[in-house]
Order: sequence, then structure tokens, then C-alpha cells
Amino acid sequence: MLPGKGFLAQTGVIFFIGFCVRLLYLYIKDAQGTFDTFDYLTLAGNLYHHGAYSVNNFPDFIPSLRRAPGYPYFLTFFEWLGGGKVSFQAVAFVQCVLDSITAVAVFLLARKVAAKPYAAAAALFYAFHPGAIFRTRLMLTESFFTFLIVVGVLFLIDAFEDEKIWLLILSALFLGLAVLTRPVAVILPVLFALAVWLKVNSGKKYKYITIFGAVFLLTLAPWLVRCYAVSGQFIFVQGVTAFQFYAPTRVDIAQWNEAKLWTEFFDPETNDEYFRALANAVTPRDFIEAEKIGRAKTIENIKAHPREYLFSRAKIYPYFFLTSFDNFTGINNSYRNLWTEGRILSLLVKSLLLLVFSLLPFVLSLAGIMRAGRNLAGFFCALVWIIVMLVHLPMWIEYRFWVPFVPFQIVTAVAGLSFLRNIFKVGRVD
Repeated sequence: MLPGKGFLAQTGVIFFIGFCVRLLYLYIKDAQGTFDTFDYLTLAGNLYHHGAYSVNNFPDFIPSLRRAPGYPYFLTFFEWLGGGKVSFQAVAFVQCVLDSITAVAVFLLARKVAAKPYAAAAALFYAFHPGAIFRTRLMLTESFFTFLIVVGVLFLIDAFEDEKIWLLILSALFLGLAVLTRPVAVILPVLFALAVWLKVNSGKKYKYITIFGAVFLLTLAPWLVRCYAVSGQFIFVQGVTAFQFYAPTRVDIAQWNEAKLWTEFFDPETNDEYFRALANAVTPRDFIEAEKIGRAKTIENIKAHPREYLFSRAKIYPYFFLTSFDNFTGINNSYRNLWTEGRILSLLVKSLLLLVFSLLPFVLSLAGIMRAGRNLAGFFCALVWIIVMLVHLPMWIEYRFWVPFVPFQIVTAVAGLSFLRNIFKVGRVD
């Protein structure tokens, strides 16, 4: 950590820049919801008004397994703040604050793997990252989830480096809440245990891992018990997960044709057995049975069309981590069409964003892997984004699923930038 005044000044500037950029974008574009927002608001409203975690809008509330609870519970604060009504602007404002704190956390993580100027560059890169800025105005999990995992990881690394148990407990709470927001975060404690086992020589590491694991599991326990109580079997956080693996096996529907996919998904009369089971599911038992169908159909579809499935995966997968940020700019047109229509400025903006905020950090992060093993922070940050990329290979692809892990890639990227600069510096001296 940086000492007193220097620490406050540098982190304060980073926070201020990140917050002003996000607030300006919010002022220009305003807060916005999506289809998923409807579920989150319904759950939050029922929690606040009736104490029921349910998506039903009538008195006989049926316990829901459809959504992880983290974000709906986050929104209940705004229900209370608004006297029973959520203000989108208030939620977006707080998300701007949280994401600006994330930019500060990026600086502190990057400082562990590179010199101060590189760390500052990493933080500013995140502060101006179009994907992160865009998500702060949406009533979705990304900004909240990113804040939880990045700050949680920072606390966890500091806890092991400084041997502070209170930081260890705090990190376990943050990462536990992250899992309750998006279950994919469960890979983080597992990866960190691996990183500690490989990179930490302290005799206290087993004690610290045990403490962390205990607090982490205690954070999850009440919700896991609740899920078991309402379903009669073990459910890890949420009950609808097969869709992420099943949808890509529908090779007859191109992933970018989401209109057709969602039309089938919400049609109770669809010929798709899994989609029909989900559309008609009401009780926890219904969702569990639908998930069984989804898992079986996923394997069945892959076996029936293995070549088409692999081709579609290879074609769509790069869009998981590469984008031109059209949702941020509003330039929803292909490069070819922009060129044909003579919209050169839009073409340049689209290309520049792809190059600077997508391709460049990816290339630099590949170089940064060369330095990832130097310390715990570098090794873990690289491990996170690499494993996340592998985990999503068979899953439904959306860039928003990548956004929460961009901070870890940025940390590896600045390590790569430092590594390359040192190589070229040595070359000039020689």
C-alpha cells in the first residue's frame, strides 16, 4: 500500500476521474433497464413489500430459483430509499460510485505487478473503458458484481501479503456476496487456493485458507439452506443454469439472431422441449425438472451435430472478449456498411475502440503472462481471466459476461507492457 497522503491523493484522483466520466455518460444517456431488469425489480419489490423472494405478482408467492439473490437484495436498498419504488437514476449513480472504486482497486492491484506509472495507466484505462462505463447506467449485475470481485480479490491478496485476518474475513464476505450475485465467481476461491499453494511459502497459509474458506461458506450457507428448503435438493445459488450451455447447441439459430431465440424461449407452445419446460415452469420443482431436460438435451444436440456445434463455437467465441462497443457509441452497423455508406468518422471510431480497448489489452495481456509468475497478485490476476475464458468456451457468449473480468486482464496487460518496454530498452542499450 502507498503511504498516507500519497495514497489518498493518487487514489482520490483516479476515483474522481472515473466518477466524473461515468456521471457525464449517465447524464447524457440516462439510466436504463433491460428484460432481466424486470425480474430483478419484481424480486426486490416482493422482498421489500412482502418479505418473499418470488417473481410472482399475486399473494400466493412461489419461492423463486430463477435468479441469484445478490442484485435483487442490492435493489431492496433503493426500494427502502424510495419508499417502495426504485429510482433507476439512484441505482445508476451508486453503480457509478462502485465502478469508480473498482478503478482505484485496479490501480492498487496493478501497483503490485508494475511500477507506479504503469499502475496509474491501468487505472485510467479502466476509468475510460467503454464497456465498464456503459454498464454503470444499466439495471444489471455487471457493475455491482465487478466491484465485489475486484475489491474482494484486492483484500484477499493484501490479507496474505500483510497477514491480516480482518482483511481475510472481509475478502471472504465480498467474494461470498459475489457468488450470490453471479455463481461463476465460485471459481475465484478455488483459483486463489491454487495460487497460494504455488506462490506463498508462509507456514500460515493453510490457517489463512481455512479461515477464508469458513467465512466464505458461512456467507453462502443461509441462501443454500433456503434453496434446499424450497426445492428439496441441493441447488447452488440459482436453479436455471443449463440454458447457458444448451442455447449454443441450437445450431439452427445463429447466436446474433437473438430475436428468434428469445421468441422461442418465451413461447409456452414452442417445439423445443427444454424451452417449453422453462416457459411453463412455476414451482422450484418445475425448474429442477426443466434443468434436467436442458442438461440432457445439451449433450444430445452436441452428439447429433458435433461438426456444426464446433464450427459455431469457433465463429462466435471471439465476441466474448473482442468488441467495438457499439452499444456504447450507438454505431450499430458493420464495418462494410459504414465504408459503403461513406460514414468514415463512424468507421474510425468503431475501429479505434476495437483496437485500443479490446485488441491492445488482449495482446499485452498475452505478453504479461510471461511475468505473471513473479508474485501472488500477478499470478492470480492472470489465472482469473485465463480460466474465465476457458470456462466460457461452451457457454452462451455475450461481452457483458467478460466485462467483470476486464480489470484482471488490464493488470496482466500492464505487466506485459512493462515487460515489453524492458526488452526494447535492453535492445537499445545493446
